[in-house]
Amino acid sequence: MYSRTPEKERAKAAALSVKRLARRLHHLTGMPVTLAQAGVEASQFADIARTAIDDGAMIVNPRPASYEDVLRILEAVKG
Repeated sequence: MYSRTPEKERAKAAALSVKRLARRLHHLTGMPVTLAQAGVEASQFADIARTAIDDGAMIVNPRPASYEDVLRILEAVKG
């Protein structure tokens, strides 16, 4: 896929491939794809964001993320 895709379209093509793989994994295993499918409710987002900000893994995150950034990400993937 990579070499056949024009350079300017590679990021979008890669993202679409990941989405397809997630759907396939869900189909094969029944695993949730979205937070809603996993039973996570929007009322939990504040606690999740606070926990994420305090997590040691944030040190190795390639881009700094604030509490507000994490809330935006959760909203985007809630499903």
